[in-house]
Amino acid sequence: MPIARRRKWAREGKESPELLGWDELQAWGTEGIAVGFSGGSDSSALLWALVQRRAEGRLSVPLVAIHVHHGLLPEADAWAMRASSRCAEWGVPFAVIRVKVDRALARRVGKEGAARVARYRALAQGVEMWFGGENRVRPRRVVVALAHHLDDRVETFWFRLLRGTGVAGLAPFSVWGPFPYLPPAGEIELRVWRPLVGSRRTELRAWLREAGVDWVEDPTNGEMEGRGWIRHGLLPLVRQVVPAVDRVTVRTIEAMEEAAACLADLARTDREAIAHRAGGWSRERFLALPRYRQVNLVRAELLSAGLLPPTAARLAEMVRQLAESDRRPWSFWLTPEVQWQARRDRLWWTRKGEETVGEEQEEGGGEEGERRRRLEGDGGRRARNGEEFVEGSCEELFSTGDEVGVGSRCLFLNVGEESRGGVRGDNPSQTGGKHATKGVVVGLP
Repeated sequence: MPIARRRKWAREGKESPELLGWDELQAWGTEGIAVGFSGGSDSSALLWALVQRRAEGRLSVPLVAIHVHHGLLPEADAWAMRASSRCAEWGVPFAVIRVKVDRALARRVGKEGAARVARYRALAQGVEMWFGGENRVRPRRVVVALAHHLDDRVETFWFRLLRGTGVAGLAPFSVWGPFPYLPPAGEIELRVWRPLVGSRRTELRAWLREAGVDWVEDPTNGEMEGRGWIRHGLLPLVRQVVPAVDRVTVRTIEAMEEAAACLADLARTDREAIAHRAGGWSRERFLALPRYRQVNLVRAELLSAGLLPPTAARLAEMVRQLAESDRRPWSFWLTPEVQWQARRDRLWWTRKGEETVGEEQEEGGGEEGERRRRLEGDGGRRARNGEEFVEGSCEELFSTGDEVGVGSRCLFLNVGEESRGGVRGDNPSQTGGKHATKGVVVGLP
């Protein structure tokens, strides 16, 4: 679409959607933007708005688009190719990351939650593959731009409210924040930017139609399952009685954001107050905290490490067993990835495969030790009727490889003349740094 036409719209007052958080984007020192691009109306509006700003000289950092390919619908391949063609038309480097949603994780956090984890981890992998590696552009700070809008915020709020969640769960899709489900480590620092949360879905689509930009339509958007029931069933009825429900919901979300920030500040204060000189926390000082602060601190600790929080029941069981352990050696698998341990006055946690408290101490760790012995008995094939260990052996359940998020195949399609490319070997960093031609398909094993 010619930029002259965009300038004509500007003269006529037909501005592009407002991109919230633009000042924060500049202040953070962003050195690259990766847009989650499905080819639908929302992500098309976001990418097109950024392309326009780049053409006008208002955006100078590298811009790439990443398409997450779930492979769940027959149209998935066609959508990826169509998104590829659109990016080639707009001169935006494009990558496809294939993912597989882990069924065990879906039983634990729900199908939608497991798919969300897979998407975020795929986006992080796409950023590392595109910006990382020798002979590649390596910005230190990269923003992942997502096209959530106001309707998404409202629908997700009601969906989580009816399902049951905490304060943070009732504050979905903040404009600016840390990258979830990823530890704060590595050479590339990530942030999430959602600049369209102040815009309605209808406004974005009207703008795209005016611009002559089409998009793909996901047939599942019209279904009545999950959030579809909230979108097509509940909210239309509520709006008949409370016309201002969307505005009221957004105001509540903003209040929940403030409350969640207060809880995060409280967790930081408690973490500093109970720190142990050898690392971790003081068991005695942790147990002296009120229970609600114990729970808040453990949740905040795992979230800050990019890990999924446990269920409320599992967390309550951990606190109970720790309180009854006195000063004996103690261990507890809070999630399939995280084991909490205590010796004397020191309390700490490790990921699966890291430092342990010792076999004899782990086996003697109270009720959890007995559960673990029963679970690993009979070759580890028996499953516990609980929320964390749902099927298979311990090694299968604790695995955090491809099953937990992204698959191993990545396609770079139609990367265009502005991107760096080249056929790669097993190591993504092995690239000649040459400009790729349009239409190239590069497989990453």
